This record gives sequence, C-alpha cells and structure tokens, in this order.
Amino acid sequence: CDNELFVKLTKAGEAYLGEYELKPAYPGAKPSFHISGDKWDDAEWLTQLITISSAELPKPKPKKKR
Repeated sequence: CDNELFVKLTKAGEAYLGEYELKPAYPGAKPSFHISGDKWDDAEWLTQLITISSAELPKPKPKKKR
C-alpha cells in the first residue's frame, strides 16, 4: 500500500516481532504491523513472519456454487 508493507496483526506475529509499529494501511482500516523498508530484503526473516502469522489466521470459507 503506497510502497509500504503491512501484515495482519496476530499474536504469533507480535511475539516474533518483539518491537513493532502498528499503523492502518489506509484511512479507516484496522491497524496492522507496519514493516519498515530495511526489513524487506531479509527474505528469511520476512518469510518466517508471514508463515507464523498466516498459520494463526482462519481458513477461507468455501465459495458457494452458483
């Protein structure tokens, strides 16, 4: 979003990050983890954050057939 990276807030992500900044991705949005640009090139760190955060999120509901 506007050349910034936001990750959904999760307890696992919070524990992994330790210190973090919460910021909405756009006006009216819920706060998310704001990932600073200096972390974007650390593929291993970023992959771990996404992996542990996504494991905590609910599975998408199946789409209804028309």
